[in-house]
Parts: sequence; structure tokens; C-alpha cells
Amino acid sequence: DKFSTTTLMYPSGKGAGADALVLYGACARWSTLFVEPGAVIVRETPELLGLSAQEASATIKARWGEDWDVVSIGLAGEHAVPFSTLTHDGRHAGRGGTGAVLGSKRLKAVAVRGSIRPAPGDPERLDALREAGPAGRQGDQTGHDQSRRQHARSPGHRPARCCDACGRP
Repeated sequence: DKFSTTTLMYPSGKGAGADALVLYGACARWSTLFVEPGAVIVRETPELLGLSAQEASATIKARWGEDWDVVSIGLAGEHAVPFSTLTHDGRHAGRGGTGAVLGSKRLKAVAVRGSIRPAPGDPERLDALREAGPAGRQGDQTGHDQSRRQHARSPGHRPARCCDACGRP
């Protein structure tokens, strides 16, 4: 779902012009996938092997630039541990062992950057919401209120927040 990782990584993927990444096969050596508008590049990065996910991300940013958003795996992903996660800015996505999937492809990280702004699906509705201001957005029909009701009925519901995606009460 959504670039297969955290909701914070999704805008970077859209900015690079990607709605999704589909990876086939595996790299011959440990590598990092770089995605930006007009280019998808695989660079061998065996020096990242054995680093934690946070260390790998920091190393990529130090070497290629701070403007990259990086999702990476740690030692568990390298060893294809079934519950290993992807890490992005201290957040983890791991349902289904996504870290193990990247590890099986010998991808230590995926780095994404771009500034493409997607066009709104309903420009007239967006303009109306802008004109209404914050007060006009309360209870709008974007689906959030329906989502709140569904979350309130779910077994794992936490009453302090609506959902992990927005954090609204």
C-alpha cells in the first residue's frame, strides 16, 4: 500500500513521478535503488552491508545528498528474517516481512526524490475547501468522517486518535 511503506514516504514517490515500484529479480551485489523524475538507477552499495537501517540512510544522504528520502533495511532484512521491517525516518513498515523482501533482492535501500506535484483529482472541490477555510472543512465528505466511524468499531481502536495516518482525535 502507498509506495509499500510509511505514509511519509508516499509523497516522495509521487514527487518522483512514481505511483508504485514493482521489483523483479535480485541484484548481483548489495545495492541501493535511486528513483527520481526521469531516472531509476541501481547503484552497488556493498559498504552499507551490516549497517543498521538508520546508519544506512544517514550514509546515503551524506554521500548523495540530504534531499533524498530513504527507506532502508537493517541486519534482520539482510538475513531475510520473516518479520523484518523497512525503516524510514524512524518509522517502520513490516507487515508481511517487507524488510525480508528487500533483503532477498539484495537491496539495502530505496532512495527517492522529486518535486512533481500531482494534479488534484477534484480541483473544484479543492478550491471550495480552500475558500471555506478551516471551519468549512469540519465534517467534509472526503471520507475521513466515515473512516472515524469504522475505526471506532474496530477491535484495536485507540480512542485517543482517529487513525495512524492522521492523528486527529
